Amino acid sequence: MPVAWQQGKDHDKISIFARALSVASTTLIHRLIFPKWLWKLPIQSLRDIDNSWKTVITLLDALATSRQAQYSSEKALGKEHARDLFTELISATDGDTKYALEPPEVELPIKNLGEVNKLKYVLACMHEAHRLVPATINLPRDAPEDIIIHSTRPVEEDVLVRQGSRIIIDIMAVCHNPHDFPDPEAYKPARWHDVPDHEVIMFGAGPRSCVGRRFAQTEAVAFLAHFLRDWEVETVVLEGETKEACFERIMAGASMYGTAFGLGEVPVKIKARTLS
Repeated sequence: MPVAWQQGKDHDKISIFARALSVASTTLIHRLIFPKWLWKLPIQSLRDIDNSWKTVITLLDALATSRQAQYSSEKALGKEHARDLFTELISATDGDTKYALEPPEVELPIKNLGEVNKLKYVLACMHEAHRLVPATINLPRDAPEDIIIHSTRPVEEDVLVRQGSRIIIDIMAVCHNPHDFPDPEAYKPARWHDVPDHEVIMFGAGPRSCVGRRFAQTEAVAFLAHFLRDWEVETVVLEGETKEACFERIMAGASMYGTAFGLGEVPVKIKARTLS
């Protein structure tokens, strides 16, 4: 049944936020790549986008600040805080609890999280697939102060990054850099054996890295372990097609889907494993 979406024209806070969020959700790439001075040009469409982003950020900041104060107060009093997603994201920024998962948060047919952590080879396979096709292909960062970055390639030099400058980290290029990943187009899960979490660049790095990293890793490993235990997965190769040609055909469909990078349609054959 078709459903029509009509943007409200009321002037209450909820309607204003809904309209601003609708604009922001479709202009994320513009917000990342356009320099700050561009938004000050006397172009109404740019002004509308900028005002929409300011509205969204102002409200989210206010909500986050209020929820953080509530969470801190309840934590100090020893009270159990609400287990909603927004509170979980706020609490994930709280000191040593960042990235932490508690057993009740992972409802899977596994006795405990320790069993998932033992599946290092499955995790390595997931990381290598994520390296080849990272969902996030760039990380934007704004310099809070003047920073000197020491570069070693292609020439060794010091680069001054001025305060307020926006740096875009090309995750796709980093993950396919032959200096860090020899034979970068090959699938080699062994690259990730015993690699510490902070070196898994696909989830970002530093204090602004993905707060859902631990959950994503746990969920992916648990799913892969259970699924591949019972099923075999094969890529559908066309008649007379080599594996190399099949790979090129699949990669030709790689593109941005919304704000994430993906391969599009990849025909596969799934069959039940035969128990021996």
